[in-house]
This record gives sequence, structure tokens and C-alpha cells, in this order.
Amino acid sequence: MSSSDLIETFISRWGHSGAAERANYQMFLSELCDLLDVPRPNPTSPDPEKNLYVFDRAITRVNPDGSSVTNYIDLYHARHFVCETKQGVSDSPAETTTPKKSGHGLRGSSAFDKALERAYHQGRDYITHLPAAHGRPPFLIVCDVGHSIDLYAEFTCTGGRYERFPDPKHHRILLADLRQEEIRERLRLVFTDPHALDPSKRAAEVTRDIANRLAHLSRSLEKDGHHPEIIAGFLQRCLFTMFAEDIGLLPDDGFKNLIAKTLENPQGFPVLVSGLWKEMATGTSYSSLLFQEIAYFNGGLFDTTTALPLQKEQIHMLHEAAMTDWSGVEPSIFGTLLTRALDSRERHKLGAEYTPRSYVERLIRPTIIDPLREQWESTRLAAATLHNEAEVLLDSADVTEDSAKQSLASGNAAAAKEQGAAAQKLRADAKRKDAEALKLVTDFHRHLCALKILDPACGTANFLYVTLEHMKRLEAEVLELVTALGGDATFEMNEYKVRPEQFLGLELSPNAVAIAQLVLWIGYFQWQRKTTGKADTGDRPLLPKTQSIRQQDAVLAYDDRVPRTDPDTGKILTIWDGHTTKPHPVTGKEVPDESATIALFDYINPRRAEWPQADYIVGNPP
Repeated sequence: MSSSDLIETFISRWGHSGAAERANYQMFLSELCDLLDVPRPNPTSPDPEKNLYVFDRAITRVNPDGSSVTNYIDLYHARHFVCETKQGVSDSPAETTTPKKSGHGLRGSSAFDKALERAYHQGRDYITHLPAAHGRPPFLIVCDVGHSIDLYAEFTCTGGRYERFPDPKHHRILLADLRQEEIRERLRLVFTDPHALDPSKRAAEVTRDIANRLAHLSRSLEKDGHHPEIIAGFLQRCLFTMFAEDIGLLPDDGFKNLIAKTLENPQGFPVLVSGLWKEMATGTSYSSLLFQEIAYFNGGLFDTTTALPLQKEQIHMLHEAAMTDWSGVEPSIFGTLLTRALDSRERHKLGAEYTPRSYVERLIRPTIIDPLREQWESTRLAAATLHNEAEVLLDSADVTEDSAKQSLASGNAAAAKEQGAAAQKLRADAKRKDAEALKLVTDFHRHLCALKILDPACGTANFLYVTLEHMKRLEAEVLELVTALGGDATFEMNEYKVRPEQFLGLELSPNAVAIAQLVLWIGYFQWQRKTTGKADTGDRPLLPKTQSIRQQDAVLAYDDRVPRTDPDTGKILTIWDGHTTKPHPVTGKEVPDESATIALFDYINPRRAEWPQADYIVGNPP
């Protein structure tokens, strides 16, 4: 049987399965393993230490009073995943003449949604009681047998929250989705090599390659005598244009083709590229260069539209860089690597380690994200309580209306009128409770969109970006509930959304300031595409003119500064520039280069620097 036939047989067989979770889940998951071409779970061993990939893995918890209770994980794969299963039904009893088991409820109903939510929390609880030697698995799976597989991931494996993977819009794999090779490969890796799915690791490889290409081009431009700051600004505009093209903010391959046209005519490069940037700075209904509408970008990045004159070999380097898929860069490390690529003093560190995303997450989760999620959980539960009360009222209204019809049929018009009025009141009360629930959720969303996060020594904004991403993940969950409660999430997003302007940074280096702002924009547009399918936020300009990253000393403010002089000689005193190094003649290690100096200053009216108002402060150190 061909692979496509196997897939169709599996979908057909399980798409019609009944709602008997305990009878079905082991067979369903075993046959799924066959479909994915991965080993089936092993038989359970009497020795718990050998039960690393089994059904019904026993977990014993000791209570504070010394008593213990044993629970069972539906499917456990040590260092890979914990899987909990439920099974619902797709049609209501009223819509079919064939009796069916009710399982955990009707799919799409609030009762079944709660069953899946309980399975998620049950799985998280089991994970906390796994043997210490096993560690925490990167994946938590909630499986609706014969219908869907929900993936949640926590790649740091340090006790953080398991979040929808790869994002809130695509975490649920329906049975029909198994026809896609990409989906089957995703599940195959969950079973065989889960950390290969860590997006930060995959994106890091792409980002390193891009940074190395830019460093090569930057070095070449420096040899031509261009000022480093001019080079940095030029390449930042180039890379954002490449990113905008690959993420869908510019016409497909427009910038690549524009560069390619100048390979045989290098003198045309600055004219064409500068012309495109002028169109991006103002927006145009029809581009004379790309022959399509160009959105209004602005945002300060294109206040300067000058393109450097390049030689043919340099244009070739830029074209090669443009051929990379820029939509897949990892913003949390992109800023660091870009700084090293563009700064000749930092370039030797390109191959060195950078602050990994997992380290950043270990700091921002407990300080910002976990408190926000606790607030959200309280809000969500309160909204769910109100919605449940509304459903009870609606059920009562249905019963009362039936009674009114019976009263009317028996000729008791007065009773029918009274019962009809009572049913109307019940529906009005239910509507009010649902409105209260919706208001709770939208109020939380607006609170989320009003928060200010500050990193007073932000560097290239890796801490701010990771915080932005986690807040966008939370926002997606909030908007999902807005829709479930009958609200209009699209309308809500037109007025309120978590934006880069909420993430404030202070940084001394002007080059790092520009890169930090770029990192936030890139991350924002990436997340917009993940959750909506398109990167365009609908905002005009696409890049806000107000910059959230400010060039400023986080510690010291002053009115002026004057060079300090030697009282005897009158010469200006100098100190090491804090950057330039040279290899030690004996050890070979990098040490300060004493010949690289800058003037020492005295400050007039020195005082503590003022920071912008913020709700949370992050950074390294925090």
C-alpha cells in the first residue's frame, strides 16, 4: 500500500471512531506511530526505571500528610513528551439516528473544551512529578482521539509554561492535516528528536549565516573609505528591505531583482536603490521600480535614503545576502550578531557565544510573563464562570419557553404570557453576564496593550524582543477568548494591540540604538505573520515615527562635559577606549590595547539620569 493510501486509510478509519477514549487511545497512538514510521511504545516493565516509552506510565505523588496517590500518564516518552488523551463526538445526538457514546462531550462545546483544558493541566501536573533523572520533556501533547493533536512546548525544560507550538494559530493538528508532509515531519520529530523543533536553534543557524555575509560586505566597504556609521545605516536599510520582501511587506523578489539588474551596470545601483527607499519612506500607489503599490514605511529608518555606490563584486555580495530567507532570522540574537558584523572592533567575536534565548527566558518569565499569566488565568476563570452562568440561564429560558408553549396550547394564555416574560428576562440576564465576561477579557487585553517594559541598558534589545514575543503569545490567547465569547477580535485589534512602542530601551551606542529598534520591528512583523497569515499590520506608517529606544546613559545625566587636563602640562588626559584589544604576547589572549585611548572628561552638573515611566524593568543584570 502506498504512503498516500496509508494516510487516507488512517484518516478514514479514525475519523469515524466512537467516543470511548480508554478503549481507543492506545490503538490510535500506536497506528499513528506506524504512519509516522517511528517505533511503537514499549511494553510496560515491572521496573519503573525502564518505563521510558510506554502507555500508562505510573506516577506516584506523596501528599503533605505522608499518604501517596498513583496516577497514570496516557503515553510517556522520557525527554520527549507527555501525552494526555480525551475523545469527543463530532455531531450531537439530535443530528443522528445512531446511538453514540458521549465520551467527553460534543466537540466545540464548552464542556469538551474544558475537558481538553483539564487534560493540559493534568499533563503539566504529571510533568512536575516525573523522576528528577528524567528531567522535563520539551513537549506536552493533548490528543482528542480520532480528531486532533494539540502541541505545547517548553524547550528550556526548566519548569516554564508549556505554550502552544509552533504558535497559537497552528498548534492544533487535525486528522486531515496529516496529509501534509510538513505536519507528519513535525510529529515525527516530536517522537524522535524534539529539540530539533526548537525555533530559536533553527533560526540561529540562518541568523549566523546572514551576519557573516554582512560582515564580509561591511569589511569591503570600509576598505573603500566609507565611514563606519554611514556603512551601518546603509546596511541596516538594506537588510530591513530584504526582510520586508521575504515577510511579504514588499512585492516578491522585487528588491532581489532590482539588485540583479545592476550587476552588469553598477553605476545604476545607488540610483535605483535610493529611488526604492524614497518610495518606502512616503508610500506610493504605484512604484515606478517594482510596478506595484508600496506601503508607507517611514519610521525614521528611511529618513535617509542614500545608497552607497558599490562595485560589481560588492553588489554580488549583497545579492547573495538577499537570496537568504530573511523572514527566518532569530531577533533575540540577530542584534548581537549584526552589531559584531558592522563594528570592526567587534567583528572578531562573530564566532563567539552570544546570550542564548533560553537564558533570556529564564529571567523574563518570572519577572514579567508569569505574573501576567497569573492575572490572565484569574481573568479567564472569572469570565468562564460568568459564561457558564449565562449558559445555565439560557437553558432555563429554553425550558420556560417550552412551558409557555404548552400553557398556550392548553388555553392558559395568562400563564403563557407570564412564562414568556420570564424566559425573556432569563435571556436578557444571560446576555448581560456574557457581556460582563467579554468586558473582563477585553479590559485585560487593553491592560496588556498599555503596559510599558523598560530595559535601561538594552544593547540590541534581545531582552525586550523576547518579552515582546511572549506578550504577543499571551495576546493571541486573549483574543481567541474574545472571539469565543462573541466579541470581534479584528475590531479589537484595530484599536488595541501589543506594539513595539511599549518596549522602551536606553542605550549609549547610536549604532546599537538603531539595531535595537530594528530588532523590535522585525520580531513584531514576524509574529504578525505567524498569527494572522500576513505581516502587514494595517498600520500606516508601518514603522512608527516615535522611537522607543533612546540614546542615553542609564546612570548619568549632565549639562555639559569638558576634557580633563593635566594641571602641570595642560595636556588632555586620556583613558583606554574600552573596546580595542590586542593579543597578549605570551598568552595570546585578548587584552586592552593601551594605544587606543579617548579623552577623559569632567561633567558639569552631574546627576542621576531620568528613566521613562515603566510598569516592568528587565535586563541583564535586571
